[in-house]
Amino acid sequence: MANFNSSSLGPPAPSTLAITDTGSTGHFLPADTPVLNKRPAIHPITIHNPNGTIMHSTHDAELNVPTLPLAARKAH
Repeated sequence: MANFNSSSLGPPAPSTLAITDTGSTGHFLPADTPVLNKRPAIHPITIHNPNGTIMHSTHDAELNVPTLPLAARKAH
């Protein structure tokens, strides 16, 4: 985690806001998130949200973070 004074930077733009979770099981992104190699999901996944709603993936892609291994960049 970076150590910096976030108050001097101001709030991030909505399109750049991200929350890292090293214990996450995957990356689930809004459809308009800038990603690499976006393609229709051959094997869509289903996500059950804490509020009781259910979401289905429509695409697979890769996060544009080249310093991460490919397995860590996979996103839905």
